[in-house]
Amino acid sequence: MSKVNYPKYKILIDPGSKKVQGLKVGDVVRREYYDGSYLVYSLMVVLETGTELVGGANSAWFIGALVTGNEPMAGQMLDFVRVTNLFDEDRGGALYLTASDADSPYMDVTDWLAKEQSLCWPVMGGGDLRVVGRNSVHFFC
Repeated sequence: MSKVNYPKYKILIDPGSKKVQGLKVGDVVRREYYDGSYLVYSLMVVLETGTELVGGANSAWFIGALVTGNEPMAGQMLDFVRVTNLFDEDRGGALYLTASDADSPYMDVTDWLAKEQSLCWPVMGGGDLRVVGRNSVHFFC
């Protein structure tokens, strides 16, 4: 398997915004909005989280690897929503609310870890783990 070097970005939360950092390593986050001229979209994986002193107050931050989409830049809206987690299935799930998609307005609840060829996920088909065969563990990617 080859190693891919994704561009990494540090996203800080303004300490005066009253927002809380709830992200953990492995979270998959996205942002999407239309700024009147073009669609801005980013999909990132959280690599690290922490806090630092900014202007005399603690500011939460995360470092994300940009998997696809637009790179985050100063002056853009940097509000991200957690979609799932690569390692912890208890951190999966998001709400999708739209007023512009076909058949809108509607809200879609996504509350499970994506398993259908979007993430590598071990599936046990029965049998003995020590014996490779028809009823062994398979990784679907």
